[in-house]
Amino acid sequence: MKKLTFLFFALYLIQSLTACSRHKHKYNPQAIKLNDSAIALTVDPPMISNKGDTSTISKIAKHGNSGPLTIPSASDTVWCPMYNDSVLYEKAVGLLNKALQIDSNYLIAYFNKFGFQCHLTKYKDALATGKQIIRLNPNDGTIQYLVGMVFEIRGDSASAKGYYESALVLYDKKLASMDIDDKHYKSIKASKAMDLIMLGRTKEAHEIFQELYDAADEKYKWEYKEYLASTRSDFLNVLKPQGPVVENVR
Repeated sequence: MKKLTFLFFALYLIQSLTACSRHKHKYNPQAIKLNDSAIALTVDPPMISNKGDTSTISKIAKHGNSGPLTIPSASDTVWCPMYNDSVLYEKAVGLLNKALQIDSNYLIAYFNKFGFQCHLTKYKDALATGKQIIRLNPNDGTIQYLVGMVFEIRGDSASAKGYYESALVLYDKKLASMDIDDKHYKSIKASKAMDLIMLGRTKEAHEIFQELYDAADEKYKWEYKEYLASTRSDFLNVLKPQGPVVENVR
């Protein structure tokens, strides 16, 4: 399930970063510096790098548990976090809070804060952060889905279902507006299937995963095979305690 976990967040981040790149708000340089300092505390190098610098692979070779994953139809490379120190994550959240005091619309800092709070199992705080992300990015189905999972982890199944259903509407709307050849189409369709799993609509979800599996290049089929073998509990475990980390996109 480890690879599935990181693939899931890669898909989520690719969508989110795409939305960020179109955001008209120009982030405060000091806030960016604080965000990047928070990331440096918890992972080296960042989990997502958009610089296309393959030399970073050699940098992480010294960390025996790390390894790259290639994402289909994307130029991003994904690595596992290197550290599991709650003190560092607490400090990172503090830095992100300072960044958000400077720039309350800094979407990437909110994404990172949400991920760190989930890692620390501070789910009540993560919900507040997730709602801020929804405020800034209301058309992103994945954050609706993630907030729903946090509600479910906290035992509020009714609220969770509401967010899953909202996510499904947004996924369908997004897919309807996209060309099937769009590089994000498959990732959003996979995210929709995950959402269907959480709604208990397993048969529909597996039909989507099977479709994606059949259409995938041979070297990527394992990704969808893992999805087909995964349960609701597996997807919930994504937020227990791992979370998304985003390098600032300049």
